[in-house]
Amino acid sequence: MYDEASQEQQAAELFRREVRLTEAEGFGVPAMPAGIPQWSLTLLLASLFAVAAWFVCTTHYAHKQTVIGQVTPAAGTFRIMATKSGIAERVLVNEGDRVRGGQVLMFVSSTPRLEHGESLSVSLRENQRSQLDLQASQANARRDQLLRQREELVTRRKGIDADLSQIAGSIHLQNERVQIHERTVDAARILGNQGMMAALTVHAKENDLIESRQFLSALKREKAQQESMREQLRVQGERIGAELRSVLTEAVLWSSNFGHHD
Repeated sequence: MYDEASQEQQAAELFRREVRLTEAEGFGVPAMPAGIPQWSLTLLLASLFAVAAWFVCTTHYAHKQTVIGQVTPAAGTFRIMATKSGIAERVLVNEGDRVRGGQVLMFVSSTPRLEHGESLSVSLRENQRSQLDLQASQANARRDQLLRQREELVTRRKGIDADLSQIAGSIHLQNERVQIHERTVDAARILGNQGMMAALTVHAKENDLIESRQFLSALKREKAQQESMREQLRVQGERIGAELRSVLTEAVLWSSNFGHHD
């Protein structure tokens, strides 16, 4: 009986040890208490709380505050401003000098001058005038060039129109010649078939017809070439006209700017 109870107790201890190991792996083991008396821990916590309360009650914090107001100097002014714009030609005081009321500090020139004595504004105006004159002269030169080109185109177009008129007359006459040669060849072939005209004469009439047709084709090709050239001159004339209008507009703008600056 005693052996059975002892075995059951050993089995219970074994299972209890397994349960403890499982709990330790899942939740961890409790920390081992240090050998410090409880009254010491209580006294330490009370001291820390007292020190924190004393620090909060006795410490002074810096507060940020915005103050709106105006600062007026006892004498003088903060800044020195000229009554009109210009360039300081000569400064009569140095940094750190004490000055009195009404003392002249500097000379300000509203019309600054260059080293050789010429006024800066006059020099700038003359420079701008020179640039405008140069631009105007370039525009005038380009305008004259375009006008000459346009006149040349007009002259060439008139010549082409005259040539086309002459070619049209030549084509009309050549058409009549071709028709005459065609009738002549038809009659020669009839006579040749009847033995009333030699074969060589018939072939000569046919050659005359071929030459007339070739000459008519050449006149038509020349007419087409002249018409193509006239179309090219028309397009070129439109381009020159557009560029000429642009140049004239720019010249008017430069002239208005020149008058405005004067």
